[in-house]
Parts: sequence; structure tokens; C-alpha cells
Amino acid sequence: MPTWMVIGIVIAASVVLAGVGSVIYHRRRSERLKRFRAQPMDAAARERYLDLWKKCQARFVDDPPGAVDDADGLLVQTLRTRGYAADPNKRMAEIAEAFPQYVERYRKACQTLSDDRRSPVSTSNLRMAFLSYRDFFDELVGNYEDELERAS
Repeated sequence: MPTWMVIGIVIAASVVLAGVGSVIYHRRRSERLKRFRAQPMDAAARERYLDLWKKCQARFVDDPPGAVDDADGLLVQTLRTRGYAADPNKRMAEIAEAFPQYVERYRKACQTLSDDRRSPVSTSNLRMAFLSYRDFFDELVGNYEDELERAS
């Protein structure tokens, strides 16, 4: 059998296996999301968190590092209220499963906060972290039915 034919067969097999792997990954992800049930947020809790967020956002003007630290804490509280894990590593894995569109920005925001605790980072970097926290916060306090629809 000519080398080009062997290479063609190997490439075709790789493409097929990648497709099967993707289907398996998405099926397992869907099963994990169905087992994990994020708790809906009642209207009173949602209003309380929104009020706390407004205060956090107002703090950014005078104290960006403090506001980013508050935003991180508020986001963790919100996640815990919704039923996500207390352990940071397990919580990050749950976020990666339930909110893949936010996980990288959330990780980066957490890293910026961690860096700032060791040595001050630029206000621009703090602003980007704060915006990442805000976007994810908005998603968490949003409509629970939208989250279920997105997960399926």
C-alpha cells in the first residue's frame, strides 16, 4: 500500500475518532450537569445580591483593589447560594462544566486578584478583572430557566 494512502487512512480515522470523542465529551458533560442541580435564587436573595453589587461597584472609583476583592467575595457567596461547592478547586470544576463561556475570564480575574495581593497591579488590570466578575455575576443572578436551557 502506498505511503500516501496509509497517511490518508490515518487522517480519516483521526477525524472520525475526534468526532466520536467530541460526542462522548458532550454527552458526559450533559450527564454531569443534569446530576448537579444549581439552586434557583429567590427574588429576595437576588435583590440583596444586586444591592451588594452596586455598593461594590461604587467602591471601585476610590478603591479598585478593595472593590475587586469585594467582587470576588460576592461572587463566591453567590455561587455558594446557588449550590456550588465550598472547595475552590471543586467549585472551579463545576463552573467549567456549567459556564464554559465564563471560566477562563473568571480564572484570569482570580489570578489578577491573587497577583494584586502580592504586589499591586495596574488599575487597568483590576478593571478587567472587575468586569469579568461583573459579567459572571450578572449571569448567576439572572434567570434560572435560561441556565437550564443553556445546559441542555
